Amino acid sequence: MNRLGSIATHTAFWLLGTLLFSGVQAAAFWNGPRPLLRILLANAIHCGLWTLGLAPLARMLPPLPRTSPHVADRLDLTLHCLQLAAIAVQAALVVATASIAILAIVQPSQASGAPLTPRELRSAWVWILQVDIVVALFLISALRGLRLWTHVEAQRKRAAELEHHLTSARLDALRMQLSPHFLFNTLNSVAALVTQDPDASRRMIASLGDFLRSTLEEPSGGLRSLDEELRFARLYLSIEKERLGDRLRVDYDYDRQAARAQVPHLLLQPVFENAIRHGVARCVRPCRISFQAAVESGMLILRVVNDRPTPPPPPEKQPGLGLANVRARLKLHFGAASFVKLVHAGAETTLEIRLPYLPCAGETLCGTA
Repeated sequence: MNRLGSIATHTAFWLLGTLLFSGVQAAAFWNGPRPLLRILLANAIHCGLWTLGLAPLARMLPPLPRTSPHVADRLDLTLHCLQLAAIAVQAALVVATASIAILAIVQPSQASGAPLTPRELRSAWVWILQVDIVVALFLISALRGLRLWTHVEAQRKRAAELEHHLTSARLDALRMQLSPHFLFNTLNSVAALVTQDPDASRRMIASLGDFLRSTLEEPSGGLRSLDEELRFARLYLSIEKERLGDRLRVDYDYDRQAARAQVPHLLLQPVFENAIRHGVARCVRPCRISFQAAVESGMLILRVVNDRPTPPPPPEKQPGLGLANVRARLKLHFGAASFVKLVHAGAETTLEIRLPYLPCAGETLCGTA
């Protein structure tokens, strides 16, 4: 809390306490011998002392004890409560004594003009001490509660920061796992074309350079618009187009609303790679890959439909790295709100991805300007 905020808080505490105690005493002494101004002055002094003592009182509080079912910890908690009670009594003694001393100087006589006797001062001190013990216990409880709340909030914030860093590290690890996998497959394709079609291999290397450059320029583990992700995926598809030629045909069906949706970086490249690996690459005829995106009931639905070879090959015993990577990154970003479903039906394979629809904040961010 800054200095101005601290001054405002202490001033509000002083005013509220003065008005509260003055109102209670004014109601108790209605039509009595004590005029309202004397009550206000006495309580302004009394509450002023408590206001000045808030900071020292907070510093006097011992550290929070451990809480557990162990006998030693329960004993520590009991001693801690007794220690707080002792601090409350000490604070009440100081404030009550200081209040009486100041009032004896400021208001040396009663409202009638008669001087205050030692017995009256002692009686007033006992009454103020009783009130101050209650006030001290209340303030100590409030300060202890505030410190406990601050401690819990700090722990929660640290836990959230650790979880954020852990999630970012996991996303970075998954991304680093995906990049060598793609690079290995692409270099194999380049090697196969070097002798068969040198021009195509050079174009593929140039496209690969653009693809890798775009990968390095992107923030790790982040989200970006579907429109930007598709631009990135087209770089990959251009590489595969050089290798597969007319056998690869890709069409797209999505609207502007879907294009503004935020998706994880490098979401579509392994999806298209899976479609090519299990579809086009195994066919001698031209094969189609159809990409569809739509927003339904607050969810972004992505579908990639690709032709399968006939007859279809037997299913693989282990899932591919690319789709496993996609599932893991979606789970880190969206938890149980997202899922991936792969369906083989006849001559087609459909991969469906559902994730929460999070539109981009602006045209520049979405990359659609």
